[in-house]
Order: sequence, then C-alpha cells, then structure tokens
Amino acid sequence: MMTDNVLLVLEGDREVWVAVERGGRLFVYDPATRHFHYHQALSAEWFDPGREMTYVSLSEEDARAKIAAGLGTFDRRQLPELAAANADFSNAIPVDEVLRPDAPSARQVDLARRRQLETAAPGVWVTVKEYPAGKRSTADVAASDIRLGKLKWARELHPLETRVVKDVVDGQERFVVQAAKTQAQHG
Repeated sequence: MMTDNVLLVLEGDREVWVAVERGGRLFVYDPATRHFHYHQALSAEWFDPGREMTYVSLSEEDARAKIAAGLGTFDRRQLPELAAANADFSNAIPVDEVLRPDAPSARQVDLARRRQLETAAPGVWVTVKEYPAGKRSTADVAASDIRLGKLKWARELHPLETRVVKDVVDGQERFVVQAAKTQAQHG
C-alpha cells in the first residue's frame, strides 16, 4: 500500500517528472540514481496557488511504467546544478521505499528496530541501517544521530553505542550502521 502521494509533474502537456510528496516536500525521480531527490523549487511551487506546473496523482503501476520509460532523464552537462543536488543522498528516497507495495512504513521500521534492540543483550550489535559504497559520511551521521538519541526510537532506548562497519555483499561494498545497548542500561 502506497502511503506517499505519487505524482506526475507536467509542464503544459509535457511530462517532466515522477515525483513523490512526503511531508509537504516534493522529491523528483532521477533515473541515474534510482532515487527520489528533494527538489526545493518544486516544493515551493507545490504550495503556490498560481502554480505553473500541473500535478496528477499516479497509481503505483503507472509510476513504475513512467520510470521504466525513462521519465525524468536529463542531460547532466546542461543541468549541472540539478546533477550536483542529486549526488547528495541525504535528502533522497530510494525508489523501492516509495513504490514497493509491501514496504513497511517508517513507523513500522522504527518499531522493528526498537524491538530488535530491546530484545538483544547489552553489547550485542544490531544492524539498523545500510548505505552504499561512497556514503560513509552519511552512515557516520546516522550513527551519530542514533548514539545521541536524535531519532525517537533511539532516544527511547538511550544510551546506545553505535558503529559503522564496512561490509561486502554479492561483491557490492556497503556501510552498515550498527547499534547496541550499553552495559550501563542493565548493569
């Protein structure tokens, strides 16, 4: 079940992007990254009653078809600012998180992480997040946010220890954020 508002963005009759509205912010799909990226200008336009763009709700099937057809592809040499913005994954949503019908909600994911950490013995490391190669700094920020209790589920289990581990799965390098309850919680 889709919980995000998936949209087709049109400029006149021309289809421009598949977008997702989440929390009043618009994220546009970039086929080169396979992520929806936050688009500040489009988000501002979304709330403007004198909109220039047209927004049409899309079903999951239609959104997948438009994505498969390459909608949203752009020449990165002609739009270097957009390409640079889309290289930043801190405000990006993986396509499968939006369009996978069986994907758990953010709340369900947070509850599952909490349950897993609650049932683990102190000092036992539990994987809570994964990032692709090249995203070490993003993984470090996530680990810090968890350790400092900036996320609600982590704050409720605070204090937690965190670490970032380099891992290889099916030949693909990734960074795994792990958390563990501290001995002080139960000792």
